[in-house]
Amino acid sequence: MLDKQGVTGSIPVVSTINPVAYRYRVFVYRNGVDCIIALRIADVVLMVVLSLAAAFGLVYLAGVRAPGGYAEIIRHGAVVRTLPLSEGGEYRAEYGEFVNVVAVSGGVAVMRGSNCLDGHCLRQPGISFTGQTIVCLPNRLVVQVRAAGYAEYDILLH
Repeated sequence: MLDKQGVTGSIPVVSTINPVAYRYRVFVYRNGVDCIIALRIADVVLMVVLSLAAAFGLVYLAGVRAPGGYAEIIRHGAVVRTLPLSEGGEYRAEYGEFVNVVAVSGGVAVMRGSNCLDGHCLRQPGISFTGQTIVCLPNRLVVQVRAAGYAEYDILLH
């Protein structure tokens, strides 16, 4: 079902290929008809560069995850308690009528109990890597993992 404009209801067929602009031809089977899609060299180079950038980004992010040393319990921006992840234990954070229970075992901090209305903090997975957080919005409590021996400053610019 070819007409002068190409394949009906599909990608148009490229009948003449400029040897300078187009180097690669891709054959596609659509709507019961073979089609030819011509790709420029720049298209192929762009696909390869974007794929490599994505792969390197994933490798970098996988290597950056460092195990944490401490779990900080933060309420209203102030650190209430620091729990080492190497030691097991529980901490009961009470603030007026709000109560949260944070447990540490096996290097993982989890929210064991909370009297918040939605209970979303209880369904969050355990945290053990630097930068991971558990947040209880109704009770205004944050549990954040920090690196062992962290400094007072996050970054120092000269």
